[in-house]
Amino acid sequence: MQATRLGRVGRRPVTNVRRFGTRWRLRLVSGLIAGSAIVGGVLWLSWPPSLERQAVDILEAALEGRTDVLYDHSFEHEKRLTGLTRDSIARLWPALVEPRFARFSYGPIQSYLEPKGHQAVAWTTLRDQNGGEFEVHSIPFATDDGGRTHVLNYLVMAWISEYVVSAGEEVTVEAAARAISQGIKHDRLILDELELMGIAYSEDEFFTWDEILTHNSSESVRRDAE
Repeated sequence: MQATRLGRVGRRPVTNVRRFGTRWRLRLVSGLIAGSAIVGGVLWLSWPPSLERQAVDILEAALEGRTDVLYDHSFEHEKRLTGLTRDSIARLWPALVEPRFARFSYGPIQSYLEPKGHQAVAWTTLRDQNGGEFEVHSIPFATDDGGRTHVLNYLVMAWISEYVVSAGEEVTVEAAARAISQGIKHDRLILDELELMGIAYSEDEFFTWDEILTHNSSESVRRDAE
């Protein structure tokens, strides 16, 4: 009888160890699964968006006035050459860009990635109440710091939307040049107040407002002479 009791007593710790081992393994597996989910979520959130996704984000930001997004995607040479700052773009958009785009509605944004992956394109069509249409787009280039583009092009698009599309004219090179000149003249006081000096198209192509006005005026004279 005593041996039986001793045998039972002797077996209990083994059973407890097995139960403990099973619980420990379950907790370990659960912990690994939970840990993997957390790590995966962190990696997903920190993983940079694709260039195509950035193209869409930039265009949405331009239409919605999210200037921090636009500034972050501006080329460094655009900031340096034009004088663009986070403060100036935050003041520029509600003053000169948003009111012009607000006259239009727009549909879904479409996008694609260029085959070599160096450039993405996103676009949508603006429509006013009179049936005027105008395509706006975003074309970021891939850099080591993410997608970069020239965000002041949206100011140019805003001028074209008002002085060409809303005027019921067809968008042509000549009409666009005339709209840019009209926009510069109309908005010059604000542009100077914001210390924005002109438009940059690349590291080597920067034109002051006066240079643009002079060029467009001489081109207009040349076309009239023809």
